Amino acid sequence: MRWGAALTLSLITHPLIMILLLQTNVFGVEAVAHVLSPIPPDFPEVLRVCADPVLEGDVAWAAGEWNRALASYGLRLRLEPVGEDCAVYVQSSDVPLGGLGENRLAGGMIDIKPKNWTLGTVISPEEIRFSMLDIRLTVWGTENVALRRGIILHELGHALLLSHLVDFRGTGPRPVMLEDIHLANPPESVTELDAYLAWLTHSYCRDKACPLMHVRVQNAPASAVVATAVSAGVALTLMVADFGRVRRKA
Repeated sequence: MRWGAALTLSLITHPLIMILLLQTNVFGVEAVAHVLSPIPPDFPEVLRVCADPVLEGDVAWAAGEWNRALASYGLRLRLEPVGEDCAVYVQSSDVPLGGLGENRLAGGMIDIKPKNWTLGTVISPEEIRFSMLDIRLTVWGTENVALRRGIILHELGHALLLSHLVDFRGTGPRPVMLEDIHLANPPESVTELDAYLAWLTHSYCRDKACPLMHVRVQNAPASAVVATAVSAGVALTLMVADFGRVRRKA
């Protein structure tokens, strides 16, 4: 086989390999999310968050992490740590709020209820407005800074009305919005999968319920590198084989 023919075959196989890698999402990440109800129409672009004094620094850091991730998807939505007049309050607990076994933890809790709610009051989902809600987050104030911040990241995601991610598959860091937190490996940042879930929730699913969403983020750069390496390897192998055949004839 001539070198030109080998190069042509390599160029043909490159996009095919690239498509295969992207379709199978070999280097990407994916999970399943249940988005149960529409976003209230008055959900603010700036979500004001207060915190217990011992958590103020951690909450400010976590808010910055979420703001960075939300901005990367063009969402006009951000968290603003404040000292008063807030929509969300983060309070500390001296004990964890639930163990799930096998080094897994449910370290926080979100409590959302209508303001001035009384027993027997019934409000339909269509009537709910964000301004009617009292949102309180409770997080374990553990001395393990990484774990404490991971819990706060997760609960602030719920304050953004994000649901849990389940059945996570792929390489890379574990998403913040997984339904549990590993004690030895808590989330350190908001991942692209979390940001994509936020975009789906506040854009695609904003005005409608999306009961089951397949959240999927591809890794095109890694796929391109592998596709290039494989197609180049194909061309090189064919050229070496052709060179050997020519030498044997000689």
